[in-house]
Amino acid sequence: MGIKSKVLVTNFVTYLVYMFIAIAAVAFVIRGQLTEAAKQENKVIVESIGNVILQDFVKFERSVTYLSQEQTAKDFLANPSIENFERTEVVVRNTLAGADDYDFAYILDTGGLTIFSTEKELLYNNYDFRPYFQNALNGRVTITSAIGVTTNEPGFYASAPIFEDIDGKRSVIGVIVIKFRPDLLFDTIEQSDFDNVSISDISLVDQHGLIFETNNETQLYKTVGLPSVGTISRIEESQILSSNNLEYLGYNKVQEFIEEKREGYYQVVEEGNTNLSSSVYKIPGYNYFVFSQFDFSDYGSALQNILLLVVGIVPFILLIGAVLTSRIISQQLKVFDNFLSSIQSAIKNKAKLVLDTTVPQLKETQDIYNDLIDDMYKITNESKSNTNQKTPYDEEIEQLKSENEKLKTRLEETEKFSEEITALLKSNKND
Repeated sequence: MGIKSKVLVTNFVTYLVYMFIAIAAVAFVIRGQLTEAAKQENKVIVESIGNVILQDFVKFERSVTYLSQEQTAKDFLANPSIENFERTEVVVRNTLAGADDYDFAYILDTGGLTIFSTEKELLYNNYDFRPYFQNALNGRVTITSAIGVTTNEPGFYASAPIFEDIDGKRSVIGVIVIKFRPDLLFDTIEQSDFDNVSISDISLVDQHGLIFETNNETQLYKTVGLPSVGTISRIEESQILSSNNLEYLGYNKVQEFIEEKREGYYQVVEEGNTNLSSSVYKIPGYNYFVFSQFDFSDYGSALQNILLLVVGIVPFILLIGAVLTSRIISQQLKVFDNFLSSIQSAIKNKAKLVLDTTVPQLKETQDIYNDLIDDMYKITNESKSNTNQKTPYDEEIEQLKSENEKLKTRLEETEKFSEEITALLKSNKND
């Protein structure tokens, strides 16, 4: 693979990596912002629903408190005659005539026996095990929720003590109860137009963590999380549910907060499961909580659309950038290739480099190369000049060589003369 191809491939891979990094970064930022927006929206919704239900609870308490102070109820408890029964019934029905959210009202004696009721089915039943009776018998106006043991219908029970001065002492002589229908949450959602929000599950929960109203029927009459042993005992003793087969959801941390009756609003992330994120808001002054879980489906769709847009646009932009960059690099590579070819040819021919280029780096390289060629020519010429020029030492060497040749000739002549003399002497001796 050539340099040009390598550069182009590297450029493409680099842009591809940048693309994925950009998409991941955008997705992370957007998801964080949408999550935070969902939490804030959830807080507003939960608190708004809780405050609306608060007004309903206040209305329930006012109604039952007003009836507990009616003299006809006190007269009936003192003398439960048919006449007083009828008078009490008229007063109760007239008082509640403008309220379309109640089922019935009834009066219990101090033993928990129903001695008056606008619903005849409840007469002469004993409800001393109910928290609403026990609280009222202790002088407190309260609201509790349960499934009726007689009607088998759920509801909110507003109860109040009926006081009478006996021997100068204020004493509880009975308890009056109004049962309201369990439509508070649904009415609030409908009236407040909260049905098109990011919360999938909204529930109204009592002090035991029991869900009595919810827009998710699969959660109805279950506890938010695993209840404590004491809570389970109280639920069973009060017969709040029609069955002791108690079921619970997985929001154990929220269940703990509810049983501790923590005030205000708080967001909870369950330990070991970050997907179970929820919000809880305690209705001020009452042991009831608005409980919700996050649903990021709407935000997920928005995030998905944004990511699709990013995936569609970012690669397109990066692709344009890659193409433009590749073209620039290709042009630079072409100039570089031409330069390399020229310099290779110049080196081979030992010639100067002459290029019409405006690239400063190449121009500088060309000048350096040409200076190098000039220096090489200069050194070569000087070497040749020094070879042809004779020095005084060269003349002496030549003279020595000439003298040596003369001595060599004389030596050869001497040796020849010596040989002739020797031959002559041998000849004379023989003669």
